[in-house]
Amino acid sequence: MSYDVPVAISGAGPVGLSLGLGLARLGVRSVIYEKAPELPPHSRAGAVWQRTLEIFRDWGMIDDLKREGLVATSIRPTDVDVNRTLFTLDFSPLADETLEPLPVLIPQDRTEAVLLAALQRTGLCEVRFRHEVLGLTQDDDGVAMRVRDETGTESDVRAAFVVGSDGGHSAVRAALGLTLDGKTYPLRIMLADVEIDDARNDLPWPRFSLKRKAGFAGVLYFGRGLWRLIGPVPSDAADEVVLSDEAIAERVQLLLGPGPFKAVWASTFKIHARHARRFVIGRAILAGDAAHLNSPAGGQGMNTGIGDAHNLAWKLSAILQDGADAATLLASYEEERLGIFANDVERNTDAITRVLLLSPEKLRPYLVRIAGVLVRMPFLRMRILNTASMLGQRYTRSSLFSGRGAVLGSRAPDRELACGGPATLILHRMPPEFAGASEAALKVKTRTLDARAARRWRMPGPFAALVRPDGYVGWIAHNPAAGEIDVGVRTALGRR
Repeated sequence: MSYDVPVAISGAGPVGLSLGLGLARLGVRSVIYEKAPELPPHSRAGAVWQRTLEIFRDWGMIDDLKREGLVATSIRPTDVDVNRTLFTLDFSPLADETLEPLPVLIPQDRTEAVLLAALQRTGLCEVRFRHEVLGLTQDDDGVAMRVRDETGTESDVRAAFVVGSDGGHSAVRAALGLTLDGKTYPLRIMLADVEIDDARNDLPWPRFSLKRKAGFAGVLYFGRGLWRLIGPVPSDAADEVVLSDEAIAERVQLLLGPGPFKAVWASTFKIHARHARRFVIGRAILAGDAAHLNSPAGGQGMNTGIGDAHNLAWKLSAILQDGADAATLLASYEEERLGIFANDVERNTDAITRVLLLSPEKLRPYLVRIAGVLVRMPFLRMRILNTASMLGQRYTRSSLFSGRGAVLGSRAPDRELACGGPATLILHRMPPEFAGASEAALKVKTRTLDARAARRWRMPGPFAALVRPDGYVGWIAHNPAAGEIDVGVRTALGRR
């Protein structure tokens, strides 16, 4: 099949834009097709966690994002029912783990605008608004994606690969005959963004009330006087009631105190814990909400989708530009990202949802106080920080992995390498001739570690390891021979 474009992407949300940018940074051209006439002016997601910031650093857009959002040095959860800040969660201890220890609080529409601007600067990805994806057919050589443009004209876009990042109602997923299986929680959530221009912007946050009969109510600060209200609403209540000026005013009064405000956006939605049983069929791939939906508790949904894009971008690039094995790399994408969602993201967000949103009213304050006690314990605090920041996510199963070591499948212990970049062969106390030979034969960079740097790898020397382009350790072995290094690196990069 001849191609119109190497990679066709359905959906210009944060995941589709991220994939386009990730591919462009690797020199791969793509086109994004979006049904809407423009990026949405309002949004749901409001936090970019540290692992995602590492990815944005890799893509060269981290400074732009920070200028648009609020860089949070700490959060101070405050119970407004008793007017008490329960604890301070300081993010600075993560400075030993990552180059981006502080999260950025930013509305999703601003994140999308930064992504689009960075994408347009590359010149390697076009975003076509008012283009609706209708379906697709594929064979062993490529995919024909049916698209209807703004004039109503239908045509086939021929691509080597198609990626559906088109949300919970994905046209690509439907064309593949897949559904999102799982559960829907027995409640609805309201979100509302309000602007405030007075001293209330100096209040500690996030702020919440646990004693409302209607359930949990909370508010998060985005900076620039913008606050995000969140909380459950009755499943049978009409939107015009729960999103009325009076209802929003009641929540502002409860959580932030009396004073004027301006409501700029409000919406309701259901909470799901669902994912497709397959993320890849042939040359068609699912990412983000098209592949999985989780509770917004913990703010990990958009971040997980961007992680999908980072994982997928280097693999598509390796297939298209380096002749890597497509079946192996795409199988590893499904194994790794499905595992992360089901075993990490879904499990963690479900636990938070049960505590904050589904637990009995009388029990809720006690559960939150217990959480405050746990955060004060140094060991547990670091576990909580690594979970919330998504820095602790580890791939436990992948067809690309070989070798054995404590860091296999984890982010590289080196803070710079963890962000991503060229594949890098790590050598510690190995013969110096291994470096030059491996670099020439396998087209990877080489880094030699001294004893101090090697301690982070939790492997007795001599050892060798391979850090993939997404910053994860794909192979590690103790005292390997030259031939073992060649096999380990080739396997980790899908170059069999």
